[in-house]
Amino acid sequence: MKTNPMSPERKRLTKSFFVAWLLDRKLAKVATDEQDGPNDAVPAGAALAEPRDFSSEAPAPGQIRVLSQTETLTYAAVLARWDEWSFLIAPFSRFEDPATDEELKTAFQGGLRMDVLQIWNARTAMSATLQKSWLVGTLPEQDLDDAFLLWKWSIGDVAELPERISERTGVPIYRTDDPRLEYRREALENFAAFDAEDDANAKWAEMLGEWLHGKDKSPVNGWISVGDEERIAAASERPNEFLLYRVVGKGVLLSVERSRSSGELVLSVLDESTEKPSPALDGFFVLVDSETDPIIVQGSIARVPISSKLEGVRLVDPQGDAISLEKLS
Repeated sequence: MKTNPMSPERKRLTKSFFVAWLLDRKLAKVATDEQDGPNDAVPAGAALAEPRDFSSEAPAPGQIRVLSQTETLTYAAVLARWDEWSFLIAPFSRFEDPATDEELKTAFQGGLRMDVLQIWNARTAMSATLQKSWLVGTLPEQDLDDAFLLWKWSIGDVAELPERISERTGVPIYRTDDPRLEYRREALENFAAFDAEDDANAKWAEMLGEWLHGKDKSPVNGWISVGDEERIAAASERPNEFLLYRVVGKGVLLSVERSRSSGELVLSVLDESTEKPSPALDGFFVLVDSETDPIIVQGSIARVPISSKLEGVRLVDPQGDAISLEKLS
């Protein structure tokens, strides 16, 4: 059955949005006039998240996260995982009712900006970008499925929506002078810094993928092989067991050993002539696997976590060029 884009319920929801949006604009103008300065459009009672460490839990579908890179307080739901690097997310609206046919009023009513998902504002976000956020809740599975189906409809992959979804959306925008276009523009501007950071992370992930999945994993291309790491692990009972590489053209050595206390792989940069710690590679990157952020060499040391997905360890300079290694022991 075809859905009715102008059904009484959908008209009611959009009318309710208009009332709230117009009131919000009046209050924002009053606040701006009184303060004689910019207003961040956060309504009364909506407090920004307390500054604290970002959530350590990895991004996953169904999570609700508070983003750190947006101009105003913004909650977003993780709708799907695309690959090892990226996810589909959709932000929540600031309002309790949907503005358009591409916004969904969720059955989950989180309150405080967690009532309506802006499916039209959905975007791909890199894992590294989402890691800088706070995990605050979980979207019920039915809402997650409904939101993803509405997103597929919005891009033309689904012809019709079930009524249980369409009746929780607003009415479409037909005219170029529709004031809801201004609402959408403001919402997009809120993501300017987020998108800029995410673009940079996407470029980095593309380079990282090329480095990690290159076929040639010889030391000449900067690789410390898994076999070498396994040898260190097997010899953990013997003292002073380590691998030693010469970093070609840098005048330094790279010592690699397994930490008994933490289980990490410890890479130490040593001056080739004195064998004392050297800062020559500080700022270089150590690449491990697709789910681990690049590790920066700092203070002549890099500590590499060991995981079941470890395929090798690669050293690259700040420009992304592989550093050649010559195995000495």
